[in-house]
Amino acid sequence: MWRKISLSLLLFSSFSNLAFGVEPEIADSKPTTEDSYKSRGYHFGFGLAQPTSIGSENNYYEKLFSSPSTYPEIWGEFTLLPIGGGLDLGVSIRSGVYKDTGNSALKSGSLDLDANRDLEDGDVDSTQRSRLTIIPFQAAVNLSYSPFKSRIVVFNVWNGLSYTFIENTTQASLDSTIDQSDVTPYVNSGFNQEGVVGASISFDVSRIDPSAAYSLKVYGINGIFLTPFYQKVSTLVNKVGVYDRDIIGLMFSFETVGT
Repeated sequence: MWRKISLSLLLFSSFSNLAFGVEPEIADSKPTTEDSYKSRGYHFGFGLAQPTSIGSENNYYEKLFSSPSTYPEIWGEFTLLPIGGGLDLGVSIRSGVYKDTGNSALKSGSLDLDANRDLEDGDVDSTQRSRLTIIPFQAAVNLSYSPFKSRIVVFNVWNGLSYTFIENTTQASLDSTIDQSDVTPYVNSGFNQEGVVGASISFDVSRIDPSAAYSLKVYGINGIFLTPFYQKVSTLVNKVGVYDRDIIGLMFSFETVGT
C-alpha cells in the first residue's frame, strides 16, 4: 500500500514540474580531462632510414653504388593548431646524413642521374672510387590523428620541402706509382630543392609497463613510441643531379601532450 502511495506522489510531482515549466536538474555531462582527447604538444625522435631506391628510373645508382645504405635521422614536430577529436595540425623538421661509396662512370660514357638510358658494364670504371654524401634539411606541415583518447596509436602524414646538400667525390684513376693522396679528387657538390611526402604510425610501447608510463607523465612525456615511416622525395630544382628517393625507416620517438 505504501509503495502505491509513494509511486502516486512521484508521478504527481513529475507532472507538476512539467505543467509549471520547472525543468528537472540534469547532472553535468562535461567530460573530465581523463575522458577527453588530448592534443599533441611536441613529438621528437631519432632512428634509422633505408632508401629502397635512389635516382631516376634507370639503373645508374645500382650500377655505380650497388644497393643503398642505411643512415641515421633525427626528427622534431610541434603542434600549431589542436583541431580536436584527436586531430592536430603542426610543423616538423627532419635531417640526417647519408653516405655511400662506389665506382665512377667512364668519361666517354658518363651520364647524369636523370639520363634516358641505363648504364652498361662498359660505362663503369671500377678503378675509380666515388663517395656520395646526401644531407637533407627538411621542413613540412604535419597532420596527426589518434582514434584513441589514450593515444596508444597515432597516425601522422606530412608534406613539405627539403633543401638538400649533395656531394659526389671521384678519386682520379692514376698509375700505381703515383701517390693518390697528393692528387685532388674531382668534387661535384651543391644544393637541390626537393618535394617530400610521407606517413607514419606510432605505437606507444611505454604502456607495456604501467609504472614506467606513469613516471614519464611526471616529466611531461606522454609516451615512448616505435614509429615506422615511409617517405617519398622528388627533385624539384636539379643543381647536382636527380637523387629521388623512396625511404622506409624506424624511429624511436617521444611525445608530450597538452590538454
